[in-house]
Amino acid sequence: MAGFFRIISIAAASLLALNLLLGLRIGDYHGDYESLHALAEESRQPLARRNPQSEEKLAAQMAVWDATRSRASFHILIGMLGTLGCVAVCSIGVTYFVGTSRWCKEVTEAYGLDPQWAIRSAALKRQAFPLAISSMVAMMVLVAMGGVAASPDNFPQWSAAMATPHSIAAFLTVGFVALALFRQATLIQENYQMIEAITAAVSAIRDDSHFAAPQEPAE
Repeated sequence: MAGFFRIISIAAASLLALNLLLGLRIGDYHGDYESLHALAEESRQPLARRNPQSEEKLAAQMAVWDATRSRASFHILIGMLGTLGCVAVCSIGVTYFVGTSRWCKEVTEAYGLDPQWAIRSAALKRQAFPLAISSMVAMMVLVAMGGVAASPDNFPQWSAAMATPHSIAAFLTVGFVALALFRQATLIQENYQMIEAITAAVSAIRDDSHFAAPQEPAE
């Protein structure tokens, strides 16, 4: 499980880092949008007041906007995939600790093992849960900020103003999520080693019980 979790964590973090770079390559999203609308308004003016080159400028700006919007759409798509990947990885980690923590408690009680193993497993779970939950919440907030920044039609007063905070939050969130996933992988590795120790102790108890069992009298 530790190796598997590490692999999917690297994949999720890599996807988020890739999307961060894609976001930086979008260009002047709001500038291109505003220029397009300004030229569109100019083209609606009466012919006598219209710039003779307005139609050519509008067509050229439309081509620029289409390219910018295409890059932005790809960024949004990869961002959604990265967010779903992050949530899935964190959910796997949470589910793993819920199951193994319960297993450690029941096995140590059933075989009379050192209760510190169960206590330690519960402690590892309490360390992993805040990391997983905070990572998922951070990604949801980042997606919401990106949604506002990418919707100048729906949020005309907030969209352009949200672009810079979204960029800053993206750097902080990707860094935090990458560290959180790495820490969860470390906790899972430690928990796995403890499970191996419990399993070895149980096997030793079973072997001792088998050798100590009274022999059936021969008939």
